[in-house]
Amino acid sequence: MTWLFVAVSAYMLMALSQLFDKALLNVAFKEVKAYVFIIAALGSLVVVLLPFGVSFLDLNLTLFALIGGALFVIALLPFLSALQGDEASRVIPLIGGTVPIVSLLGEVIFLGAELSNQDYLSFSLLVIGAIVLTLTKSETSKKRSWSAVIKALIGALLFGASFVITKYVFNNIDFVNGFFWMRIGGVIIALFLILQKDVRLGLKQFFTQNKNFVKAGYFGNQVLNGSGFVLQNYAISLASVGLVNALQGVQYIFVIIFVVLASRFKPSLLGEKISKRVLIEKITAILIIVAGIALLAM
Repeated sequence: MTWLFVAVSAYMLMALSQLFDKALLNVAFKEVKAYVFIIAALGSLVVVLLPFGVSFLDLNLTLFALIGGALFVIALLPFLSALQGDEASRVIPLIGGTVPIVSLLGEVIFLGAELSNQDYLSFSLLVIGAIVLTLTKSETSKKRSWSAVIKALIGALLFGASFVITKYVFNNIDFVNGFFWMRIGGVIIALFLILQKDVRLGLKQFFTQNKNFVKAGYFGNQVLNGSGFVLQNYAISLASVGLVNALQGVQYIFVIIFVVLASRFKPSLLGEKISKRVLIEKITAILIIVAGIALLAM
């Protein structure tokens, strides 16, 4: 399946990017809104699509596209704040386990989607795997940050709403036009963010207090994340938004692999330490996720 390959590729890139996000929030950024501003502002690069058939839409579709893009950027605020306050291997699975539920319910209720029993079984396995991953405790921190949990859930609700709107937009217009106008929605949020004093101060601190390789790493990471995001949107345009989001279970596989490598070679980078017991728990969850992926591929 083309959409399956595209989605898996997207989640591999996004897993690596989100771990870089965690590392950068640990060492380079104190103000999450400033971090999100740059991400949203970089959406203006979507103007490169203008020669490829971008056109004005009817008013309703334009509004939906702008709202979908704006919600995605707004969702980054509680998500990255949660990531800053808790461990990546907890927050990312919690987000990913909740987003599919929201997006599937939205797709069925508002878009009239119909899924097979096999799709629902696959969806359930992926979500169960995500929940098991979320509940595992690391050796670094036995105590969960409930503030981070609440922020992660708010982010998941906003991401889910954004993805449902994204699917609605792609159901009615081509990929290039839909992607263009949704990114413009994110740029509009960037304009609101830059009006805030703490955002401008955070940007000033980032550009004046960090070495060039840190700044280059941030922008390189945005290229990585942007590539994954484009692939994820393309997968959504090809298949059910609920199933594409449920496939985020693959992302956790990559997250665990990257976290284990980081904990072995540079534990301070992500602030996580994974013991054999925790690794076994996470592998169990991954096996559940792999079973869900296998059902999707049939």
